[in-house]
Amino acid sequence: FKATEDKNAAVSQAEKTQQKAQLADRLINGLAGENKRWGEAVESFDVQETKLIGDSMMSAAFVVYAGPFSATFRHFLTEEQWVPDLAQRDIPHTEGS
Repeated sequence: FKATEDKNAAVSQAEKTQQKAQLADRLINGLAGENKRWGEAVESFDVQETKLIGDSMMSAAFVVYAGPFSATFRHFLTEEQWVPDLAQRDIPHTEGS
């Protein structure tokens, strides 16, 4: 009986180990997809970072200066005054924001 119990315990342990290995494989395969997604996100963040100064300048200027004016005049300020000024000064910013 001792040999049978030892065999059953070994088989049970092997099954548990196999299940753990399968779970680990699923986890690693899932993380591989996340690695790709994170790599793409980092590239996007690099592009956004280059435009942060111009975007911040536009946001701050809009809040500080344009708030009390009509929508028509705010549009004039942003699209016909500030955006061309950013472009003339070679300050990167997000187009259409």
